[in-house]
Amino acid sequence: MKRLVYTVTFGETHERVGELTHPLIADYAWRHGADFKVVGQSDRIYPDAHPNYEDFQIPNWLDTYDEIVHLDTDLIVANDTPWLLTQSGGMMCATDESFSETRNKHLINYAAKNGKPIHTDMKGRVDWPVRYFNVGVFGVTAKDKALWTDPDGFWDDDGMGHQTFTNYRIITGKHPVRDLGPDFNALVCLSMIPSPDHQSAYIIHYAGMRDQAWLLDRVKDDINKLGEYGR
Repeated sequence: MKRLVYTVTFGETHERVGELTHPLIADYAWRHGADFKVVGQSDRIYPDAHPNYEDFQIPNWLDTYDEIVHLDTDLIVANDTPWLLTQSGGMMCATDESFSETRNKHLINYAAKNGKPIHTDMKGRVDWPVRYFNVGVFGVTAKDKALWTDPDGFWDDDGMGHQTFTNYRIITGKHPVRDLGPDFNALVCLSMIPSPDHQSAYIIHYAGMRDQAWLLDRVKDDINKLGEYGR
C-alpha cells in the first residue's frame, strides 16, 4: 500500500505559512507511512489556471499511489489526526462552510449547459442529496479517479472554481463521498476561540484569511495551543 500526502504552495504568503505548517503536514505523512510532496511553481502542469487546479494531477499520481490525501497549506494538523481513508475505500472529504448563492448559480448554470439538470427546491436552490464539500481536505483512491480527469472543459466557466466543479461532478455522477465532519475542517482560530468544542478538532483550516501578518500570527499561536493541549 503506497500513500501520498501533498499540498500546493505558490506565492509569498503561502510559502511563509508553509514554513510553519509543512512540518506538521510532513509529520502527519510520516506517522501514516506516506510520502510527502509540496507542489510548487516548478511542478505546475496548469500554469494558466488557479493553483488549486494542480489537484488535477491526481490521476497521474494514482498510477504510483494507492491512497492520496490532500491538505491545503493554510491549515495545521494535530499529531493525533487519523489517516483520512481508513473508514472507506473511496473519497473522503471535509464539509465546507455554508453553501452560497454564487455556488448555487454556478452549479445550476453549468449543469444546464451540459444537459445534466440538478434538482432544485421551490426557491430555486439546489436540492442537496449530498453536502457541499471543501476540497482543502480530502482523500482519494483509484475509485475516485474520474472526478479529477479532463478539467479542460470548464476553465473559468462562469467563474466557477474547481471546488464547485468537483461538487458538480459528485452530484451529477452520484459519486459516493464520505463526510469527514467538522473536526477535519474547523474554520476557527484556537487562540481566539478556545472553545472546548474545537480543542478536539484534528485540522484547523484558515481558508479565506488574506492578511499575511495576521494569518502568520494566528498559525503560530494555534500551533502553541495544540502543544498546550498535548496534541
